[in-house]
Amino acid sequence: MQKTTYMCFGMIGLSLLLTSCATRRNLEKSGDLNLRLSQNRQVKVWGSAWEENGALTVAGSVRPRNPKEGVDAGHLHITIRERSGNEFAAQLIKLRRIEARDRVPDYIKFSAPFASIPPKHSTIRLEWHAGSDCSE
Repeated sequence: MQKTTYMCFGMIGLSLLLTSCATRRNLEKSGDLNLRLSQNRQVKVWGSAWEENGALTVAGSVRPRNPKEGVDAGHLHITIRERSGNEFAAQLIKLRRIEARDRVPDYIKFSAPFASIPPKHSTIRLEWHAGSDCSE
C-alpha cells in the first residue's frame, strides 16, 4: 500500500514538473500579435505565432492552390513590424519546389525561431515569392 502511494505521488509530482517547464502561448489568439498572411494565385500560406520560454516561434505551411500543378521553388519572407511601423525582426526562408500530385497535395512546413518577443500589437507578415531571388 505504501509503495503504491509513493509511486502515485511521484507520478503526480513528475507531471507537474514537466508541465511547468514548457509554457507555450499562442500570441495571435491572445491578441498580443497580429498575423498577416499574404496570399497569391500560386500558393496558400498558413501560419501561427507562439511564445515558448521567452522566445517567439513562427511556423506554418505553404501549399499550392492547385495541387495538380505544383509550384516552383521560392522563398518566404517573415517580417515583424512594431505598431509604429518600425521593423522589429525579419527572416527569409528558402523553400523547395512543391511537387504536383493527383491525390494528397504536397506542402512545405516551416518554422522560424526569433530570440525575443516583439512588443504587443506588432504585426507578423508572411509573404511567399516565386524564384530564388531573395532581393525582393
